[in-house]
Amino acid sequence: MSVEEIVTVVAAFGFMLMIVDQVRRLIGQFVLNRTIRIAMERDPASAPLLIAKLETRNPMPIALPGWFTLGLGLLMALATAISDHSDSDAWYISAALVATGAGILGWDWLNRKRSTSVDPLP
Repeated sequence: MSVEEIVTVVAAFGFMLMIVDQVRRLIGQFVLNRTIRIAMERDPASAPLLIAKLETRNPMPIALPGWFTLGLGLLMALATAISDHSDSDAWYISAALVATGAGILGWDWLNRKRSTSVDPLP
């Protein structure tokens, strides 16, 4: 089994894990929103506590796929440099993965900077 095949299997497995994690987060949001809706119907006084819990939840971890893609690109570049296929298209693929990972991390950094610089409403 070549290094490129191993990297491909690791990438596919990693992306499947990220998809499972996002589905888990989606189900959690669904359950919490349904609980808030039921609380609003039955006991409106208890809803602010649940809404506060909703506001403190972390946003989607955009940096995780960025770090994963960046690391995968660097790993693939290292594997290409070590292997005897240094003239293959693997350099282009690894450069695209590194650029994509850096772009995702840059977008995450920009969103975090933008969200912390906004003054909350009184």
